[in-house]
Amino acid sequence: MEQIKITGTGTALILDRVNRIFAISGGLTMQWDFISDFKKIDDEPSLDEDGELFETAYDLVLEAKPKTKINLTSSYFAKEHKKDTDEIIKVFSFIEDNKRNIFETLGIRGVLE
Repeated sequence: MEQIKITGTGTALILDRVNRIFAISGGLTMQWDFISDFKKIDDEPSLDEDGELFETAYDLVLEAKPKTKINLTSSYFAKEHKKDTDEIIKVFSFIEDNKRNIFETLGIRGVLE
């Protein structure tokens, strides 16, 4: 497994080359459930115009869901929530900017959309 720290956050990506998956790790995971995956777009093999087999296509899936219901009752709680969402934005931006490298590092065979 490989760990990549995301600058400016308390978060890291854990890349598991054996299982070809990656996970978001760090303080945010105490309040948020994350989904991070390269999902197959189409499982059915298909042929191009020349009869060559298309490689499996994948799409990046990122999602963050709060573990508890968010209830903003003051500016203090709103600011705390904003800190989390700002960090999630940084994490997701990092992953989106580096998705091809992550995809290749994991050794997934296919095409990234």
